[in-house]
Amino acid sequence: MAHLPVVDGDDLGGMLSLYDVIEFTTRGGSKSQGGSSSDFGGRGGGGQNRGGFGAREGDADRMLDLPVRNLMSDAVATVERSAPLDEVVETMFGREISSLVVTADDTSEPIGIITKTDVIEALTWERDDRNAVQVFGLDLLEGMDYDDVAALIESMASKYGEMSVIKASIELQEHKEQTRGVPLVLARIRLVTDRGYFTADGEGYGASHALRLAANAVERQLLKGKTYGQSKKHPDTDEQEQLYGWWLGG
Repeated sequence: MAHLPVVDGDDLGGMLSLYDVIEFTTRGGSKSQGGSSSDFGGRGGGGQNRGGFGAREGDADRMLDLPVRNLMSDAVATVERSAPLDEVVETMFGREISSLVVTADDTSEPIGIITKTDVIEALTWERDDRNAVQVFGLDLLEGMDYDDVAALIESMASKYGEMSVIKASIELQEHKEQTRGVPLVLARIRLVTDRGYFTADGEGYGASHALRLAANAVERQLLKGKTYGQSKKHPDTDEQEQLYGWWLGG
């Protein structure tokens, strides 16, 4: 758990995150510096004296004694327990935050917390009335139908070992460029699995060719065990909105 609501009786007083604690302790530790920077006896050149920070024994203990109110954020976004999920997502993006305190419908009493991770899990949970594989631009595929695409996804997932595909999205976009009458196509595959989020693009002449290239790229990620969440690149706001929008609009 990375977030804790701070309460004063039944009233919500603020929010404390693990990141607040880490930032504070790191900032406090970085201020420790050796004693006086002046020359011996204080008779040095004309430089500024930047000493005096020194190693401070007991700083860590004093930090742990600080009250929560010194670290918490006073501005806390809340949402009622009966609020729809789209309102939660809109609030998170609008305020650029990753968690909301959930309050009772009839009072402002905090009763829980919801995070972006909770939203992702809820949106990607497979339901009986939705297909696990979505294909956009299926009519562009030559010599392949929906079942062939679904089989391709299943074959890709099997190369990771015991991995379950929660949701798969395949998008095909045709460009104007052609060679020998065959259009250039961009294929994009997104996989949400119980092992992480994988995504890759493939561009080639003909939709089937482009799809195979994208599938090969995803397979390489699967074999390396490199998920979207484990990569060094963190999704920016646009990518996050596309991911949330995909599930909400799908």
